[in-house]
Amino acid sequence: MSEFESIEHYLPETVKEIVGVIGLPATEKLIKAFGGFSFQFSNGKIYFDRLKEVLGQDDTVKLQAYMGAGEVYIPRCETALRMLRNQQIYTDYCQLTEQNGLSGRLAIMQLCQKYGVCDRIAWEAVRYFKRKQTSIQKTLF
Repeated sequence: MSEFESIEHYLPETVKEIVGVIGLPATEKLIKAFGGFSFQFSNGKIYFDRLKEVLGQDDTVKLQAYMGAGEVYIPRCETALRMLRNQQIYTDYCQLTEQNGLSGRLAIMQLCQKYGVCDRIAWEAVRYFKRKQTSIQKTLF
């Protein structure tokens, strides 16, 4: 399952459309930069240049062509972004503990610094995805 498929049900329709146009990584950049803002998709220098700083020329042109010259509210998508972050914390935790041989506590310490979260949030993410993995494995057998 891709990152997008795992969080798709948390995303509003407009964001799903944007993902279809420029992809998930670029959409994530767009949301982080302009989430919670009604963005004017016009050929005007100010908005186009700000969008280009975040997405790059190619994705900006694609998105501009798709959106036209209208104003579109860019949702913040906090829940979806939090789920993506937590998923990445779990993936990194598994790599640090299973492949690099770190203890769980040392792995969490590194991840807290990397993601700017407290240890409770990091442990919560790890426990959530461990339970999810366990329940998936149980349904397979």
